[in-house]
Amino acid sequence: MNKEIAYSAIPMDRFGIKTLVLTQHQQLIDMREAFLNDPDWSWCGGKGKRFMHQKLKKELMAEDAYFEAHIEDAIQSNQRWVDFMDDCVIFAVLDEVITCNPLVLMHPSCIDNVSHPKMPPLNIKPSLIQGIEIFH
Repeated sequence: MNKEIAYSAIPMDRFGIKTLVLTQHQQLIDMREAFLNDPDWSWCGGKGKRFMHQKLKKELMAEDAYFEAHIEDAIQSNQRWVDFMDDCVIFAVLDEVITCNPLVLMHPSCIDNVSHPKMPPLNIKPSLIQGIEIFH
Protein backbone atom coordinates (compact mmCIF):
# COMPACT_ATOMS: atom_id res chain seq x y z
CA MET A 1 0.00 0.00 0.00
CA ASN A 2 1.38 3.39 -1.01
CA LYS A 3 0.41 5.83 1.73
CA GLU A 4 0.71 9.50 0.83
CA ILE A 5 2.86 11.51 3.23
CA ALA A 6 1.19 14.70 4.49
CA TYR A 7 3.20 17.93 4.71
CA SER A 8 2.71 21.49 5.92
CA ALA A 9 4.90 24.56 6.06
CA ILE A 10 5.82 26.31 9.30
CA PRO A 11 6.40 30.04 8.88
CA MET A 12 9.17 30.97 11.32
CA ASP A 13 8.76 34.74 11.05
CA ARG A 14 6.79 34.93 14.31
CA PHE A 15 10.03 33.92 16.04
CA GLY A 16 12.12 36.50 14.17
CA ILE A 17 13.51 33.85 11.82
CA LYS A 18 13.13 34.63 8.14
CA THR A 19 12.36 31.23 6.70
CA LEU A 20 9.60 28.77 5.95
CA VAL A 21 10.09 25.09 6.81
CA LEU A 22 8.33 22.24 5.07
CA THR A 23 7.83 19.23 7.32
CA GLN A 24 5.89 15.99 7.59
CA HIS A 25 2.81 15.96 9.81
CA GLN A 26 3.85 12.73 11.48
CA GLN A 27 7.15 14.31 12.52
CA LEU A 28 5.24 17.16 14.18
CA ILE A 29 2.92 14.75 15.97
CA ASP A 30 5.74 12.49 17.18
CA MET A 31 7.83 15.42 18.36
CA ARG A 32 4.93 17.02 20.23
CA GLU A 33 4.13 13.73 21.98
CA ALA A 34 7.76 13.35 23.04
CA PHE A 35 7.89 16.89 24.45
CA LEU A 36 4.63 16.34 26.32
CA ASN A 37 5.35 12.85 27.63
CA ASP A 38 9.10 12.56 28.25
CA PRO A 39 10.33 13.84 31.63
CA ASP A 40 11.83 17.31 31.60
CA TRP A 41 15.21 16.07 32.82
CA SER A 42 15.57 13.92 29.69
CA TRP A 43 16.04 17.00 27.50
CA CYS A 44 19.22 18.95 26.76
CA GLY A 45 21.56 16.94 28.97
CA GLY A 46 19.29 17.20 32.00
CA LYS A 47 18.76 20.97 31.72
CA GLY A 48 15.19 20.60 30.54
CA LYS A 49 12.86 21.88 27.85
CA ARG A 50 12.88 25.56 28.88
CA PHE A 51 16.67 25.65 28.71
CA MET A 52 16.53 23.86 25.36
CA HIS A 53 13.97 26.41 24.10
CA GLN A 54 16.22 29.35 25.04
CA LYS A 55 19.34 27.69 23.64
CA LEU A 56 17.65 26.79 20.35
CA LYS A 57 16.25 30.31 19.93
CA LYS A 58 19.71 31.84 20.32
CA GLU A 59 21.31 29.32 17.95
CA LEU A 60 18.55 29.70 15.35
CA MET A 61 18.84 33.49 15.35
CA ALA A 62 22.59 33.19 14.70
CA GLU A 63 22.06 30.62 11.93
CA ASP A 64 19.31 32.72 10.36
CA ALA A 65 21.69 35.71 10.24
CA TYR A 66 24.33 33.50 8.64
CA PHE A 67 21.98 32.26 5.93
CA GLU A 68 20.67 35.78 5.29
CA ALA A 69 24.27 36.82 4.60
CA HIS A 70 25.14 33.63 2.69
CA ILE A 71 21.96 32.79 0.76
CA GLU A 72 23.97 30.60 -1.61
CA ASP A 73 24.54 28.15 1.28
CA ALA A 74 20.79 27.65 1.82
CA ILE A 75 20.64 24.44 -0.21
CA GLN A 76 19.57 20.89 0.58
CA SER A 77 23.07 19.52 -0.05
CA ASN A 78 24.47 21.68 2.77
CA GLN A 79 24.20 19.78 6.07
CA ARG A 80 24.32 23.05 8.01
CA TRP A 81 21.16 24.20 6.17
CA VAL A 82 19.43 20.85 6.76
CA ASP A 83 20.28 21.02 10.47
CA PHE A 84 18.94 24.59 10.62
CA MET A 85 15.65 23.49 9.03
CA ASP A 86 15.38 20.52 11.42
CA ASP A 87 16.10 22.73 14.43
CA CYS A 88 13.44 25.21 13.26
CA VAL A 89 10.85 22.43 13.37
CA ILE A 90 12.01 21.29 16.80
CA PHE A 91 11.89 24.86 18.10
CA ALA A 92 8.41 25.57 16.69
CA VAL A 93 6.94 22.44 18.29
CA LEU A 94 8.78 23.02 21.56
CA ASP A 95 7.54 26.61 21.60
CA GLU A 96 3.96 25.37 21.28
CA VAL A 97 4.44 23.01 24.22
CA ILE A 98 6.19 25.56 26.45
CA THR A 99 4.13 28.69 25.68
CA CYS A 100 0.79 27.04 24.82
CA ASN A 101 0.68 29.22 21.70
CA PRO A 102 -0.67 27.16 18.79
CA LEU A 103 1.74 25.90 16.17
CA VAL A 104 1.17 27.94 13.02
CA LEU A 105 0.97 25.94 9.81
CA MET A 106 0.71 27.50 6.41
CA HIS A 107 -2.37 26.55 4.44
CA PRO A 108 -1.55 24.67 1.23
CA SER A 109 -3.41 27.16 -0.95
CA CYS A 110 -0.99 29.88 0.18
CA ILE A 111 2.24 28.03 -0.48
CA ASP A 112 2.40 28.90 -4.18
CA ASN A 113 1.92 32.60 -3.38
CA VAL A 114 4.94 32.75 -1.09
CA SER A 115 8.10 34.20 -2.53
CA HIS A 116 10.86 33.41 -0.11
CA PRO A 117 14.52 33.26 -1.08
CA LYS A 118 15.38 30.51 1.40
CA MET A 119 12.55 28.15 0.58
CA PRO A 120 13.65 25.37 -1.77
CA PRO A 121 11.47 24.53 -4.77
CA LEU A 122 8.68 22.20 -3.74
CA ASN A 123 8.25 18.83 -5.39
CA ILE A 124 5.30 18.11 -3.12
CA LYS A 125 2.19 20.00 -2.17
CA PRO A 126 1.68 20.62 1.56
CA SER A 127 -1.57 19.60 3.19
CA LEU A 128 -3.22 20.24 6.52
CA ILE A 129 -3.09 17.98 9.54
CA GLN A 130 -6.44 16.25 9.89
CA GLY A 131 -8.38 17.40 12.91
CA ILE A 132 -6.45 20.59 13.66
CA GLU A 133 -8.61 23.69 13.81
CA ILE A 134 -7.79 26.47 11.35
CA PHE A 135 -7.66 30.01 12.72
CA HIS A 136 -8.29 32.99 10.44
